[in-house]
Amino acid sequence: MSEEITIKIKLTNNNSTFDIKIAANAPVSELKKACVEKSTLSVEEQNMVYKGRILADDKLVSDYSVQNDHTIILVIIFPN
Repeated sequence: MSEEITIKIKLTNNNSTFDIKIAANAPVSELKKACVEKSTLSVEEQNMVYKGRILADDKLVSDYSVQNDHTIILVIIFPN
């Protein structure tokens, strides 16, 4: 079983932040689903950036070495 970590999510549209608790070995897609309620953005509207890298949905949070209390930037993707 993977340890649970708290990740700070910062929204680029209004600079607000919120915390998400998730397993370190959870897929990025699960992290995005967890952000839907707190951000009111659908998964399709979310792009996550950590240390200058866009996080791929099929990778694990741990693949990017995200640690407890680190911040991920949530960028809004506007439909065409």
